[in-house]
Amino acid sequence: MKGFNSIDFITPEELILQRKLIFPEVLIYGDKYQSIGSDAKIAYMLLFNQLERAINENWFDEKNNVFFKFNYGEMSDIFNWSLNKTKAILSELQYRRYDRNCFRS
Repeated sequence: MKGFNSIDFITPEELILQRKLIFPEVLIYGDKYQSIGSDAKIAYMLLFNQLERAINENWFDEKNNVFFKFNYGEMSDIFNWSLNKTKAILSELQYRRYDRNCFRS
């Protein structure tokens, strides 16, 4: 048992396990987004959360838009999806091009 004055430390591995991803509620409750499949919503969540890394790495294009480096193979591995499914999910997100303003807090 730790004493009252002891300090709890966290390891990098424990910190990674405690991280949370942001999932915009509008993707669940918004009428406009009801036709998006659940896999596409989860993929969006992952990509959206990669923006923080992109900003920290200064991944900006010539117009100062943030971009991130993510390929089909990496996403397929993360979700255990086939390459074809990954391409289909990302195509669904790109095809729909939903209004980004709804995702801002």
